[in-house]
Amino acid sequence: MQDTVRHLQIGRGLELSLVNSVSTDVFPQAVIHIQAQEADRIAVNDGDCALSVRITSARLQTMVGHGVDLDRLLGRAITDGDFHIQVMNSALVRRVIGDLLHASFSNPARNLYVQSKVIELLLEGISTSPSSGANRHVMAARDILLADPASPPSMAELSRLVGLSQRKLSEQFRSVFGKPALEWLANWRLERARDLVLDGSISISDIAHSLGYSHVQTFSTTFTRRFGQPPTQFRQSASGKSA
Repeated sequence: MQDTVRHLQIGRGLELSLVNSVSTDVFPQAVIHIQAQEADRIAVNDGDCALSVRITSARLQTMVGHGVDLDRLLGRAITDGDFHIQVMNSALVRRVIGDLLHASFSNPARNLYVQSKVIELLLEGISTSPSSGANRHVMAARDILLADPASPPSMAELSRLVGLSQRKLSEQFRSVFGKPALEWLANWRLERARDLVLDGSISISDIAHSLGYSHVQTFSTTFTRRFGQPPTQFRQSASGKSA
């Protein structure tokens, strides 16, 4: 790619390289390098990959939570050495690059935001990886939930759709993601709401309705409980810090 590359250093053990723009006639890919130990410096970019991430296993464990079995999540033992996960979903990669380039807020919100995008890419890569057979039902359930997060199916319907008993699906989903499926989705909706609030281009009302909140006040109350400020104030604070 001929585009210039932007680098993001997010604390210790996490660095990203991404192109400043992605042409509409290309199909961008991403690659995530997971390292057993921190290297002195990551590569500038990986060939034709529009987005390259390098992260240490220790940093990844901190990001996803120590209650998550990282080896099981990745489908292999992370102590075996460095390995990489490719993300071939071009639509997702294009959106994540756009989100990262246009996010206009400062630390610590910036670091949290970038980490959430890395996890989003990681989960996509895991769900399509040849080594993910043991987790295919869980990833299929996740994809169904995210297909229409405003109106998710019940656990009974979700288990029917992925071809697994409700008890087994609940156990496996909690093992991979650390939370029951619907609790995980509720958390995802709030994380997505935060991203959209920080983006600044969508009204608070539209954000609430797009994520399945019937009343803006309910959304505002839930958002405030999670992030400490109502969404409008949260947006204004982030904008002020980045000015």
